[in-house]
Amino acid sequence: NNNNAPNNAILLLAIIDMIQYGKLIENRIPHNKLMSDSFAIQWQKWFPKTKTPYVWFPFYHLKSESFWHFKQYGDDNIQFKLYERKNTMPISTLRTLVEYAYLDDALFHYMHNSETRSKLKEVLIRKYIKCE
Repeated sequence: NNNNAPNNAILLLAIIDMIQYGKLIENRIPHNKLMSDSFAIQWQKWFPKTKTPYVWFPFYHLKSESFWHFKQYGDDNIQFKLYERKNTMPISTLRTLVEYAYLDDALFHYMHNSETRSKLKEVLIRKYIKCE
């Protein structure tokens, strides 16, 4: 889904930074101020002359990627409801449904290794931010 790339790539870079600096130990990606601030820092690093978009759009829209998952509160049918919606869900609704997002375990471990983490950052930057 390229309409949200660089947003999705920026969110992934923010997650990588959170892992690198020890702010994300468990495979539980919060939708909180830490996530929002990390996203804003990455956005301003790459696009300093533009307004930082809301982190919630890529947080929600990454659901179309096979490696991005939601841990919902309680009811298993909520996952189905999230996927059947085509448009962006308001953050107030997202917060009541989703406890946190998480990555495939293999990708999360990949991000914890400094060598593979830097390769992933390079690919994200080259493909979605600098668009080479």
